[in-house]
Amino acid sequence: MNGIKQRSDNSMQEDKLYFSSDGLAFLNETDAKRQAKSLRDKRINVMTRQEADLQMEKLLADIGDEESDMLSGIPTLK
Repeated sequence: MNGIKQRSDNSMQEDKLYFSSDGLAFLNETDAKRQAKSLRDKRINVMTRQEADLQMEKLLADIGDEESDMLSGIPTLK
């Protein structure tokens, strides 16, 4: 994982992210394809950083809504 962190720090200007079907993000297509070789679904999804950020924000908001729904039925101590 340190290699990914270092590459990320050095490549913040890269606008595209490449996702293997297991959800891992890569800064270049070659690494994503290498990962995909080991997977049943070998497709690569390409997104801009902006698209990936929007997807992550939506996912986190959905998770927050689910947690709120789960907690709403729990009685609180007063």
